[in-house]
Amino acid sequence: MAQPIPAPSLPLPFLLAGLAALATATTGTAQAPPPNAMQTYQLVLLWRGPAASAEQTPESERIQAGHRASMVRLWEQGALAGAGPIVDGGALRGVFIMTTASVDAARSLAAEDPAVKAGRLRAEVLEWYGPSGIGEAYRTQQKTDPSAKDVMRRYQFGFLARGPAYTTEETPALLELHTAHLAHLSSMARAGTLAAAGPLSGSDRLAGVLVFAMENTDEAVALASQDPGVKAGRFLVELHPWMVAEGVVPKMKAW
Repeated sequence: MAQPIPAPSLPLPFLLAGLAALATATTGTAQAPPPNAMQTYQLVLLWRGPAASAEQTPESERIQAGHRASMVRLWEQGALAGAGPIVDGGALRGVFIMTTASVDAARSLAAEDPAVKAGRLRAEVLEWYGPSGIGEAYRTQQKTDPSAKDVMRRYQFGFLARGPAYTTEETPALLELHTAHLAHLSSMARAGTLAAAGPLSGSDRLAGVLVFAMENTDEAVALASQDPGVKAGRFLVELHPWMVAEGVVPKMKAW
């Protein structure tokens, strides 16, 4: 079950080089970028659709097979960097990370998925500024050994949303909170618990993403709760257990 808790500060300047760009945009203060590379992805959130049903029928199995085949085609075309199911049984069913030229292009491809066309899934597409290299190690592994079976790993996928204390007013206190927030993120990256992060655009509610390299949701919640921005209530975060193949999510560097 997703667990809403207060989350980090500012419109998500966290992960990699995007930290400096977002810090400048949200606080007006330029900061040196951390030693990480960022790139733009299209994040496809697959929500439970209006025609979703837990009943297994020949038709539902046909649609699911078509859904899997669609993912394979997108991967082979180079449009898909990573994908995996959300396994908490909630409204969010899965996540695609795409590398198309635009949100519109990703939206068009997602709309062709048999499960989306049948209404079993609903696709929401947002722009995500995340760590470079997502999916590269996995693709290299596949080329090296095409017969190798996927090793699935459990992460905690988190959305960051504006919280009750969110404000756009620029103050010294906000900059101080932001600095403390970045220090906490860096410590998590150094410890290997924070796997990826970055800002989202295109949503009125969701501001960004945090991905924890942790199997236990409660432990990830406890770690996120230590963030100074979390304690300030500037954002809310929802954590969902996410299964994805080993090699899809690169290791995040501390800065």
